[in-house]
Amino acid sequence: MTVSIRPYQDKDLSALAHIYKQGIRHVGREYYSQHQVEIWSSFADDTQDFEKWINDAATYVAQNGGNRVVGFAGLERHSLCVWSIDY
Repeated sequence: MTVSIRPYQDKDLSALAHIYKQGIRHVGREYYSQHQVEIWSSFADDTQDFEKWINDAATYVAQNGGNRVVGFAGLERHSLCVWSIDY
């Protein structure tokens, strides 16, 4: 699969929210209770806070050859957050 990286654009928000939620629901269930996973993944449902989190970081998206967003990463002052799973 060919993947390209580009800066985040406002139109990407819903795709990033989907990837965020699916990543937590997939990986989180191995380490956390169902209740914890649901609470954690629901952060993406708060569009205003989720969008602020995305915009406060230097966020980049990965898109496949069909221009579908398949992952993202955000560089923050003291951390790197990578969500590159799209199930």
